[in-house]
Amino acid sequence: MAYETGVATDVIDLLAKIRGMAVGLGWTIDRNEPTELALHHADAGFFTLLAQPEEDDIQTTDYPRPYIYIWGQTGFDAGAAYNTQPGSSGGRYGRTDALRGPFAAYHLFGTTQYIHCVVEIVPGEFAHFHFGRLDKSGDYPGGEYATGTNWRYNLQYANTHNRDSLSPFHAVPFDGLSRHATGQGVVRLDVPGYTEEWGEFYDVNSSSFSVAWGPARLGANTWRSPYTFYWLSTPNTVNAVAPLAPCLVSFVLRGEKTFLAGAPADLRIVNLRNLTPGETITIGPDEWLCFPLKKRGLGQYGPNYQVNSGLFGLAYRKVLP
Repeated sequence: MAYETGVATDVIDLLAKIRGMAVGLGWTIDRNEPTELALHHADAGFFTLLAQPEEDDIQTTDYPRPYIYIWGQTGFDAGAAYNTQPGSSGGRYGRTDALRGPFAAYHLFGTTQYIHCVVEIVPGEFAHFHFGRLDKSGDYPGGEYATGTNWRYNLQYANTHNRDSLSPFHAVPFDGLSRHATGQGVVRLDVPGYTEEWGEFYDVNSSSFSVAWGPARLGANTWRSPYTFYWLSTPNTVNAVAPLAPCLVSFVLRGEKTFLAGAPADLRIVNLRNLTPGETITIGPDEWLCFPLKKRGLGQYGPNYQVNSGLFGLAYRKVLP
């Protein structure tokens, strides 16, 4: 169990930090290259991370590089490419964009079950990505997840998606709204007749592929979720406290059946109205670090030409040895 924070120069350096934490926690490194990291642990599953360091202009590009991609898989083959590993999620993955270094800070949270990363790209602007296995609801093969923060930038335009915290053109970890972005993130759930079944965090219901629905970014216009009522009633108007809610994930098997897959360990959603980015909440013996999904703002829309994720945040429990 570990928590680490520091600075990193770019996505390749960040990948090296993740590799170092994984080794320290007892993960097995299957492929070790400067821009590619394949690793696994029996408690978490198999994953491949790919860093793409080339840089695009955030003013003119919808989803600018540098990227970090994460694929889930069910095994490792030294002769296979990063996206064709055994049981790979393949064309479905978590992708984090606009990771232009050097970074103001990074925060790594890890156990044998998961590794979670928060990057403060520049002061006040964040990105999140995760991989590991859910605390599963029930006994089924799977539970592995891979996420990213794929935000639509193109900051040359005023009054558009970049400043809209609820735009379906964004994809964030455990999302409930993404529809037009790529790299939404995935979770695996197998049932009889379906193996290596990866559901993408995607706000549709299709008979041709599986999807996953999470609680992030659910607000007043998404009444199908009980998280809507949680969100609208936090923070408490009497004592100003913002309770932390688990990131429960639903899995919709090809439009046929819906399952409660589980929730990632030591991760919660939080309303940031009364919290500053990076603030710590102490609950009993536990410390929770709270960060915006992207950049904190007071409403759905932020200033023109700037990214804005409103008051939506993620809280991470410091799990120390």
